[in-house]
Amino acid sequence: IRHVAHPAIRNRGTFGGSLALGDPAAELPACAVALDARIMVASTRGRRTIGARDFYRGLFDTALEPDELIVQVEIDAIGDGWRSGFCELARRRGDFALVGLAAHMCVSGSTFEDGRLVFFGVGGAPTPARHAWEQIKGRWCEPPVLTAAREALSRDLDPPGDTSASAATRMHLAQILLSRVVVAVAANAEGKV
Repeated sequence: IRHVAHPAIRNRGTFGGSLALGDPAAELPACAVALDARIMVASTRGRRTIGARDFYRGLFDTALEPDELIVQVEIDAIGDGWRSGFCELARRRGDFALVGLAAHMCVSGSTFEDGRLVFFGVGGAPTPARHAWEQIKGRWCEPPVLTAAREALSRDLDPPGDTSASAATRMHLAQILLSRVVVAVAANAEGKV
């Protein structure tokens, strides 16, 4: 939460509100997808549960119907071997992220067994980096693995350019964050953090 905007927003905004808004540069939607959250919504018609990865459809577009609101979010307890990592880059602290990454990875010995890498600020919705993950899965954070994962990001991400950063800059920053977060998760798993 300390990465979210400024204190006034953190003190007045809600977790469910951030998820419902679906801002593509927001931290919490990407974290919800990385943690495989389940979002419960309700209306006068009843309740339903939507997986976070299916909740986001595009730019400020969610699976919420006009008469629904979020009433509960479930995130499973973190199991043995699971580690999370997070990093974002913005022009100033509290600004919208130019690019960010939320990761949730299961480490067994010196191997990444399972996980999710979810970028934000690089498209219309939280964006899983499945091709990059395939380069990491079953391996460890050695330079050739990180290089392959960084190169695979071009198949996962198609970041927009705007007045804050070009598409090429956002892709470059995403590659840097990928390496930083994977190395940090590995260091945490090895007890170095």
